[in-house]
Amino acid sequence: MLVLNCDKNKTEAMVLQTDCEFDFNPPQLQIDGKNIHFVEHTKVLGIYIDNKLSFKHHATEKLKHCKQVWNLIKRGTTRNRGLNTQSITYLLKTVVLTKLLYGSMIWLHNNLSIFDSFWNQVILKCSGSMFYPHREITEIALQLPPLEIQLEVITVKFLCKCLSGNDFMNSIVHQVDGSLQNIFHNHMR
Repeated sequence: MLVLNCDKNKTEAMVLQTDCEFDFNPPQLQIDGKNIHFVEHTKVLGIYIDNKLSFKHHATEKLKHCKQVWNLIKRGTTRNRGLNTQSITYLLKTVVLTKLLYGSMIWLHNNLSIFDSFWNQVILKCSGSMFYPHREITEIALQLPPLEIQLEVITVKFLCKCLSGNDFMNSIVHQVDGSLQNIFHNHMR
């Protein structure tokens, strides 16, 4: 007999949906007489998973959080006082990018466009420019690769770690399905 210990007040259920259009009414779930409610998204290990596996909700929440942190950094620096370019870039890498890129190999591939405006503002502030310089040149000068490149590097590192690790991690890569399958298989060729 399977014994499942869980907090009935925190337990949620989610039905993963596909693009197929059909009417599905999930059964009512109960644990010890307490109804378990169905949700459209839930947070697991710091990442919001939604019922369509699009991770849009997670990307929106991550953008909101990164903007809050970045605004705190910006508030303390102006062109005439505050941190130099190297210091503000270091803060960006250690405080903002670590939060932004957490688990990114899973959720960021289909949500990069959400961060375009934010990344432009970051590059402008880090460079100390008053006008919009060429983004690519500024990224090179600041030693900040574009988000797309950072994401690709993280994804390849993750795949290498999984494939060179133990059998459990290796099996995870080989069992990847759905929206992540194309992302991982592009790197495995």
